[in-house]
Amino acid sequence: MVTRRTQRLVKRALLWGGVVVLVSISGLIAHSTWEVYGKMVTVKAERLEAEEERELLRARTEELSASLKLLSTDRGIEEEIRSRYPLVKPGEVEIVLMERPGAEAPPVVPVEPSFWGTVRSFIGL
Repeated sequence: MVTRRTQRLVKRALLWGGVVVLVSISGLIAHSTWEVYGKMVTVKAERLEAEEERELLRARTEELSASLKLLSTDRGIEEEIRSRYPLVKPGEVEIVLMERPGAEAPPVVPVEPSFWGTVRSFIGL
């Protein structure tokens, strides 16, 4: 026959065993939830980065489309050739501006503002 004390010890052992199992399951659930949260934060940051990159690519595509449209005309082709090569048409004169080696820029003389200039700057015009 089983005594009351033995019954209480078995009940207590089962209760503590159940508590240990429940705490373990709760810990596993909390750990899994934390991992999912970390992945969610990472994916959100990557999504924002991808959206920014997509907008940059969309702007670049529009820029290239405009450039392609311009290059499909004679005027656009001429502009591109003139920007890349020193090309002049017959009858035109090419002017090349160059600085003299060793030449210094002229000194900049500050201009005193007039009375009305001071009033305009004070007003914000």
